[in-house]
Order: sequence, then C-alpha cells, then structure tokens
Amino acid sequence: MRSSFLGTGNAPPAFPVPRNATPLIYNILFKILFLLISYIGATAGIRLLNITNPSYVNTLLTNIRAYFSSLGLLFRAPENQVRIIDGSEEGLSGWISTNILMGQLFDNNKPLETYGVLDMGGM
Repeated sequence: MRSSFLGTGNAPPAFPVPRNATPLIYNILFKILFLLISYIGATAGIRLLNITNPSYVNTLLTNIRAYFSSLGLLFRAPENQVRIIDGSEEGLSGWISTNILMGQLFDNNKPLETYGVLDMGGM
C-alpha cells in the first residue's frame, strides 16, 4: 500500500497515512496530533547562549511559546512546556526515547536489560 504523509503546508510530515484513507480516518488522525501534549527542551547550545546573551534567549523562548500556543495544541503551560533543560534531563530524555523506540521499556519491563545511551555533545 502506498503512503502519503500527514502534514500541513511546508511542515515536515508527522506520520504516514495510506493514500486511500477515507476522509474520516484522515480527520481522526489529524485530530490526534492536537491531543498530544508537546514539550520543547532547549539543550546545550541555548544553555551556552543564555550565559552570553540571556535577553536574546528570553526573546527566542517567548516567540517559540507564542508560536506553539497559536497552533491549537495542548499547550496550556508554555513556561513549562518550552524551556531550557539541564544536561541530566537531556540525558534521561534520550535514554527514555531510545528504550521506548527499541521496545525495552513497555515490552520487556526489565530495567537492567535496557539500552545504554552515550551523548557526546553539549555541556
């Protein structure tokens, strides 16, 4: 079955949708996107920039919050949903994401048999 991608305008594709999906299925899948709570964590580059130019970083984060608030997503606490995260949170997010994608956290449920993650970037 051939797939197209669900997306709007020039936005990157969100997830594949069969070309012959009925408009009802398409609308349901599109609405699911707006039920997801979104979080954006700025990492090492913004942490460094925040040291040298905090007013620029503040303006940047404010504009990102405003943009995502205008999309109609579940974005009710912008200050918490777009923020600078520390290295520990960045590392933990990477570990969780990797192990969910590899099926270890939900399927296996054996914490000592998870994948390790090594992030060589950042501060």
